[in-house]
Amino acid sequence: TGVQTCALPICFRSNMALKDTLRLAVIAIGAISVAAAEIALYGLVSLLRPIVGENRVRLIKSYIMGVYLRFVRFFMSDFKLILTGDLDKIEETKNKRSFFIVNHQTELDWIFSCYFLQMFGKESDFSAVMKGSLGKVPILGYVVQDLNMCLLDRHWETDQKHFKHFLERFVTHPCPECVFLCPEGTTITHSSHAKSVAYAARTHRPQFEHVLLPRSTGLAFIVKELREWEKKTGETVYLYNTTMQFEGYSGEICGDSNYERQVDVSFPSFDNTFWNRIPVKCHLHVEVVPLTSLVSEGAHDLDQVNKEVETWLDRKWEEKEAELEYFTKHQTYDAQWTRNQRVEEFNWTHRLRDVVPCLGVLAAGLLTDVCLWKGVRGIL
Repeated sequence: TGVQTCALPICFRSNMALKDTLRLAVIAIGAISVAAAEIALYGLVSLLRPIVGENRVRLIKSYIMGVYLRFVRFFMSDFKLILTGDLDKIEETKNKRSFFIVNHQTELDWIFSCYFLQMFGKESDFSAVMKGSLGKVPILGYVVQDLNMCLLDRHWETDQKHFKHFLERFVTHPCPECVFLCPEGTTITHSSHAKSVAYAARTHRPQFEHVLLPRSTGLAFIVKELREWEKKTGETVYLYNTTMQFEGYSGEICGDSNYERQVDVSFPSFDNTFWNRIPVKCHLHVEVVPLTSLVSEGAHDLDQVNKEVETWLDRKWEEKEAELEYFTKHQTYDAQWTRNQRVEEFNWTHRLRDVVPCLGVLAAGLLTDVCLWKGVRGIL
């Protein structure tokens, strides 16, 4: 009897280990196959530039990237996105050029931000302000640069040039883009929060417990440059001021090494969402304002614009802080923030819908691979 009771857990663990291994193998094979197919197709599209033109090439590449995001999302757990705020204004401005700013709660913020765009049919029409180190990653670095992601060195002398080049392509993109920008600069962790509080104390700015102090220089430069462009073109660029939080949040700040948590153990993370597949409920509140409304007409040079943008950000982050404190007690935003609401669930129905374009791109990519391989063999 003793042997049997001891063997059962061992057998159970073995079966679980085998199941996890098979699942990992299937995911790895699928990921490598789709990545290889999309890279081949991506490269082929670049060769078509003299034939179809620069604008069509940019549109096709953006579409391929949007399809790849759907492929990534296919493997994550089910989730519910509760969208509140200026829903009518989002619908009105979804086909305008825009910037999307959000508090940085987890390493998976970008997945839920992209899904927000898909809810309004815009998932392929996005860009982002990112760390420059991502541009050095093999293959991925080329893709993010080619897609006009703004890669920053965190040295203003060079970053100013990066922003300038980025905005030149932003205003000429054939399909209006939404640009993800995180004013906090990094995920809130023990060390980043401590640095934020210390800097706020030195500069006499607000100190927060649920968010990091936002940085203003980059956004101020964008506002200043696009204000001149708006005057010339008559177009309006919009800002989606977004607050993100997840049910189960108690106010705990994660650790520095692997974003570990002791209390909010079901909080979205790569392990919880892609491996343990713990369902997620994401609350997203969006305020829509014209980008240049952040500053007055009297602010002309960058220092003046930066000061007014900093003041605006501090005020908005104080609102986020208050709402996130309310969230720790009620697991939702207050009644004023939730007056308008739209709920969408990501489940197997959505996965099946998303897999159709993924299979199409995969087939096109594999066909490209075969043609290229036959061409190379013919030459050899």
